[in-house]
Amino acid sequence: MTIRTLKYALLLPALLLTAAAQTTTTYTLPVGTNCISINGCWYPVLAADGSQFGELAIANVSQIDYDDGLQPVAQYCTPGTITLTQTATPQFGPTSYHFVFQCAATPEQTSQDAPMLLHAEIQAHSYVARYCVRSCIYQTRWIVDGGSTLAITQ
Repeated sequence: MTIRTLKYALLLPALLLTAAAQTTTTYTLPVGTNCISINGCWYPVLAADGSQFGELAIANVSQIDYDDGLQPVAQYCTPGTITLTQTATPQFGPTSYHFVFQCAATPEQTSQDAPMLLHAEIQAHSYVARYCVRSCIYQTRWIVDGGSTLAITQ
């Protein structure tokens, strides 16, 4: 066996162990979550049994807050890793969009949990709300539609 073959023989099991150690859990973002904008909202995050796992904040400081079984903790998105894209989905209505949010999050000394990759797929539509007291103001708001999810990879 040559040195090069030996190097790859030793490297391959390490790569496979690293890949096998990561798991992805998918959560639901509930229908009807109402926000002033997609990028400026706290989204409830529901587990498969319908219980609340935590909350996802997509904002200037994006983060996931949850309970690790011992205490409430948070993981914060690392600057430079945050992406938020949108695509019109007119087949669902004239104000419907599909948003994709992703970031690499770290516990920032709030827990012993491993860093996370957060990947949210949000289907939402906008509407204009009218608020009147003495005069009226109009505000665009967003409502989360069905099929919206958050995948967390650790």
